[in-house]
Amino acid sequence: MIKKIESDDNNIIENYINDEYYKCIYLYLDYKKYGFKNDNVNIWIQTNDLDITAIILRYYTGMHIYSRKNDCNIEEIKELVLTQNPTMICAEQSIIEELYSVMDKEKYNMEKGWVRELAESNNYSTDNVEFASKEDFFEIANLLYNDEDLGCSYKLKELAEQLYERNREGYVRNYVIKQDNKVISHAATGAENDKIAMLAYVITDTNYRGKGYALKVCSKICNDLIDEGKKIYLINYSNESTALYDKIGFKVCCKWGKLFIDLKK
Repeated sequence: MIKKIESDDNNIIENYINDEYYKCIYLYLDYKKYGFKNDNVNIWIQTNDLDITAIILRYYTGMHIYSRKNDCNIEEIKELVLTQNPTMICAEQSIIEELYSVMDKEKYNMEKGWVRELAESNNYSTDNVEFASKEDFFEIANLLYNDEDLGCSYKLKELAEQLYERNREGYVRNYVIKQDNKVISHAATGAENDKIAMLAYVITDTNYRGKGYALKVCSKICNDLIDEGKKIYLINYSNESTALYDKIGFKVCCKWGKLFIDLKK
């Protein structure tokens, strides 16, 4: 049975996740940040008799699933997905594979990747990296939107608004490199709190790739987060990005996956 929950009085979510937050990193961070106080956050639990088998959190159009023992009822989750119609669904790879097997493959695409943790710090140049200004966010969103992998599940205006809102709230930080006052490379924290942070939205303009800009912006964020004593995680899906993150010092924690609707079709 899946039911929506409206109160965190019993710390249901934190007790269930415990110390495995890296297996549901965005679900955990969004819950810690917003709880039940944000209109864009909805949370459900799935139970089997008295035991919790999954927690599902929706933030805007993204849905995140966590099942500690991988014993969730996929058919029930499928029905929730059909009623909620998220553009992206994220979870450990085994859950995503099982969910994909029962979903409409004409609607959802599947991509597999990894959750990584920064295990060692390598010092690289961070010259010309600066904090993004309010005026930079449409350019940042446009870079992400036009990327084949990063932007397909978003609408441009909504993406720009989400990026700026999260930055304005102090939930994330955004770093850029500019040339001729134009954003050519960007990286951010996708979410963070006082203990952990997610490196995300790493993108460089196609005309400036292969020059080390992504390494610079990622290194700047990681250096700052390390100075603050935070653990750093990321999710990546491509071999190209794997080479970058290996160089910085990230190691694999677990296998990851996502289902997504390509809104550009």
